[in-house]
Formats: sequence, C-alpha cells, structure tokens
Amino acid sequence: MKKTVGAFLAGVVFVVGASPAFADDFLLHNDTHHVLKIFVTKEKGGKWSPNWLKKGGVKPGETWHMEFANPGKNCVVAVNVKSDDGYVHDYDVNFCKATEIFILDDSIEYK
Repeated sequence: MKKTVGAFLAGVVFVVGASPAFADDFLLHNDTHHVLKIFVTKEKGGKWSPNWLKKGGVKPGETWHMEFANPGKNCVVAVNVKSDDGYVHDYDVNFCKATEIFILDDSIEYK
C-alpha cells in the first residue's frame, strides 16, 4: 500500500554517515517524465543536506538506492526534490515506515 504525503516543511534532524542510533535504507523511484537532479533533506536548524543523488541525476524509470542515519530518531523528515524541468517537490516523508519512495510528476508516495 502506498501513502501519499502532503506538502509541509518542518525543522528536523537528518544526518548522513557517522555511527547512527537509527539507520535504514530505501529505494527512490523516479516515476516522473523528468530527470531528478536534487534530493535533499531538512537538517537541524533548518539547513538542507547535501544532494543525495548521483552526478547527472536519476533518469525517468530509474531506481536509486539511498542509506541514511537518523540519530535523533525523527521519523518524519522534510524532503525537497528538484527535477530538470524546474519542478520542485516539498514533502514530509515518514522514514520509519518508508522502504520505497516514489517521485511522481505531482506528488511523492511511499510504502
């Protein structure tokens, strides 16, 4: 079952790398008609993380494996995704429930 998430931004902690207290991985599916160029997460203090995507982006139909560490154990994390046509997706994703994230032309879904 997929769950659609609505647009919402919140200040949360999101750390990549280091020895995590909470770690997981997930698959990012590009189900749009455009290349995904940027995938960033909101860190503590409102700062956006570095871009998680490979150089050149994730092409339509491609899947990208991503790993993260979340020492604050925050399940709901704000994400910002930008595609090559300039479209911007701003959503919250519950990473405690998400193992797959689907970027669609006008929304993000996860299961």
